[in-house]
Amino acid sequence: MRGAEKKVIHLKNTGSSLFSEAYFIVNEGRDNSRAQIKDMLSEADRIIDESISRDSTDKGEKRRKLLRFLLPFLLGVVLTLSAAILISLLF
Repeated sequence: MRGAEKKVIHLKNTGSSLFSEAYFIVNEGRDNSRAQIKDMLSEADRIIDESISRDSTDKGEKRRKLLRFLLPFLLGVVLTLSAAILISLLF
């Protein structure tokens, strides 16, 4: 993008066990004074929290989809085996 300028804040050694570095691209028109660092950090926390909760929700949905498929399949296998054993015992 030619002629575009973005303000980027780069944090090293975040002290987090998850992140060693963080990059923030600041919206245009925002005053980047020291007083707003607290606001930026709380916004970063919010974004991370939403991301973590969305990931855990996605994993839960995958498990539910698997169970919706797996339970009827296993029931069919059990019923088929039961019918086969019953038929073999009768004849």
